[in-house]
Amino acid sequence: MNSSIIETDLKKLPRPTRNKPKLAPKIMHFGPGAFFRSFVASLIDEVHKESVEKWGIIAVSLRSKTTFDKLVMQDFVFNSLAVSSLSKEVQQISSISEFLVAQKNSQAVLDALSDEKIEIVSLTITEKGYHYNSDKKELDFFNQNIIDDLENLEKPKTAVGFIVAGLKERYLKGKSPFTVLSCDNLPSNGAVVKKIVLDFAQKIDPFLAKWISEEVCFPSSMVDRITPATKDQDIINFAEDYGTFDPALVIHEEFFQWVIEDKFSVGRPNFELAGIQMVSNVELHEKMKLRCLNGTHSSLAYLGYLAGFNTIAECISHDIMVKYIQYLWEKEIIPTLEAPEGEDLNDYCNELLGRYQNPEIEHRTWQIAMDGSQKLPQRILETVDDLLRRRRSFQGLALAIAAWIKYATGVDLNGATIDVRDPLANDFAIIAKKSKTSEHYVDSILDLSKVFPENLRKSSIFREAIQNSHKLLEQYGSLDSIKKLMVAVEK
Repeated sequence: MNSSIIETDLKKLPRPTRNKPKLAPKIMHFGPGAFFRSFVASLIDEVHKESVEKWGIIAVSLRSKTTFDKLVMQDFVFNSLAVSSLSKEVQQISSISEFLVAQKNSQAVLDALSDEKIEIVSLTITEKGYHYNSDKKELDFFNQNIIDDLENLEKPKTAVGFIVAGLKERYLKGKSPFTVLSCDNLPSNGAVVKKIVLDFAQKIDPFLAKWISEEVCFPSSMVDRITPATKDQDIINFAEDYGTFDPALVIHEEFFQWVIEDKFSVGRPNFELAGIQMVSNVELHEKMKLRCLNGTHSSLAYLGYLAGFNTIAECISHDIMVKYIQYLWEKEIIPTLEAPEGEDLNDYCNELLGRYQNPEIEHRTWQIAMDGSQKLPQRILETVDDLLRRRRSFQGLALAIAAWIKYATGVDLNGATIDVRDPLANDFAIIAKKSKTSEHYVDSILDLSKVFPENLRKSSIFREAIQNSHKLLEQYGSLDSIKKLMVAVEK
């Protein structure tokens, strides 16, 4: 910690101050975490630089006051710092006009949703926030929060509850609907959010569900900008460099890619002015990003964490890790993909490697490892399913899945405790406690229908590969297991 900052006292430094008038809100966004601030809020700000029409944002946190407390003292403006090995660029973001904590003021959220001035409701609520049962391809009606919202829609707890409540009010009052825009890493995220909204609405009123199906647009989108969690030291360093105390600071890479299906219920910002791609179909871009980026990110996170690495950049400083993900791209991931229009898959992966190597982006393996039960199905398991159908090898991804299974025990390869953050963490702990052998534990994890689709659960080839990879990890550790894998595939 810098001694001059200690002497100055961070909180005595000036906070960011708004230097532009607040914009009339036309977007409501659920999930105002770091990624939203570095991506959605930042890029909407970029649109404003070139566009006469302005789109202010009402940020909504479902429960936590943490981000609200950081922003309220600075009139909801914050700094966005793009970093690379060569440069740093700071930008003040002022697109957030209002911030609501739904748990404290659900009526204010519902009132805003019923106002036709809100034309888009966007989401970064992470995979688990959708309460989507990927095995049954429907809303998880057994989730207690969903049960509560269906019984008491006047005070929702979930994003889908608020969305349906807002649409119901507009339907009953003859108002125009808003667009629902998912910005989360889910394949066909527009179709997923439409499905859970319709499932929920059908339980409330079939006529409402019919109206939503006919009138409300749910465009899919693909989002990409690596945004590590901001650390206390980052805030101290920023204060030292810029003379400003900004607890809401976000740090991110320069690169971004946002691809949106051009399908909106009413209006939309002129996204193109910020370099956002508007297309008729996002599916190929989504799949490319989920498998090439998110799939290798998760693979590096679990194997890297078990190897004792704290960040992705630290993982990639080891030649064997570079060799491993290049093998994944070339032999196991790219063969399952069709290149989107204007994209070269090999070039895309080469650029990814450069982004991973950015020493200024300290993306923690532990952070990426969170919520693995929700992430693995679309990031890795769908790729494995494709490889199995094509009778191709999936040894590299099998090792990544085995690393996640080991990680989920809550004990690393050296016997140290892992702080496992996952909706199924209790299930993992119970399975680990009941399992008399490692083989029994792995089999029990592979039986989880909330994670593994039926065709994988029933595949003896898949189960055997994961068991073998898990044994390899336990016997040789993470790095040596990768080395042995690389020797085997090169024969």
